[in-house]
Amino acid sequence: GVNRSSIDTKGNKTIYSGKLVRSYKRFRNKSYKRIQKHLKRCKEGSRKHKKLSKIKEKCRRKSKHKMENFYHHVTSAFIRDSEKNNVKEIFVGNCSGVGQNTKKKRRLKRACRQKMSQFAVGTIKQMIKYKGALSGMLVDVISEQWTTQTCPACGSRNKVKGRNYKCSDCGYKGHRDMVGCFNILRKEVDVSVELLEGKIRGIQANKVSVRENSRRFRLNPRANSVSYLKTNNKMITQE
Repeated sequence: GVNRSSIDTKGNKTIYSGKLVRSYKRFRNKSYKRIQKHLKRCKEGSRKHKKLSKIKEKCRRKSKHKMENFYHHVTSAFIRDSEKNNVKEIFVGNCSGVGQNTKKKRRLKRACRQKMSQFAVGTIKQMIKYKGALSGMLVDVISEQWTTQTCPACGSRNKVKGRNYKCSDCGYKGHRDMVGCFNILRKEVDVSVELLEGKIRGIQANKVSVRENSRRFRLNPRANSVSYLKTNNKMITQE
């Protein structure tokens, strides 16, 4: 559920938001907590224990399908943008192990440990790999070590808090995720720091149901206003 960003040799910069999938995970975690609280009070094998176990499994399956749907939308949007910008080779940062050993030396705060341990690193990477291959693009996995801490202008390392990067040596300021993307790209391609200048585009991959009787359609803020959706060669107007 962490934001993913991209940059190419033409200076096109995009951030793919992970807010939606984070909300799915929070809802699942809270549901697990409530169900587990009641499960502890039940005798194993009883009717109530079996009923609660079925509810927990249903919640797990539904959350899994919703998150997989989100990952497919995000990775497909990334591949479409890459095709539009005539990208021939993709470099993906290897952040496997980011959620391991988070308690040692207080590497992460308690509130961030669960978020990082549930980060779907391999799922996103595998989707980009096979979708890129279907589009005729080469996909290479590159180490992300020190990429978000290294200054793209002078090369010094700085510990960053939040999403904004600031170099204590040369005074460079920029977006932390874009700095990491640029440093990954620079490992394989000779590029200038001028690519980081300019506007950053941000998108949210979100699919709206076209069914009028769908609860997701009724509660979606975008669908509450006047919108036109295509389905079966017809136009549906929802006010």
